[in-house]
Amino acid sequence: EKNFSRQEGKLRADLSAAEVVPAGEIERAVYNAPFSLPFTRRNEVMVAVSALPARASAVSGPALAAQ
Repeated sequence: EKNFSRQEGKLRADLSAAEVVPAGEIERAVYNAPFSLPFTRRNEVMVAVSALPARASAVSGPALAAQ
């Protein structure tokens, strides 16, 4: 839960810096079995966006990596 909160904060900051407005709630995507060792888990935070700003093609970073 603490890691999710930290990653959610990073996502919100990256979206804000790129002037991208979320179109919904931030969600958690969990890909591993509950018994996986913590350092081998692959989890993500994600949110839908309604549109990207015109300058988004010039912006790089984790918030826009999944275009």
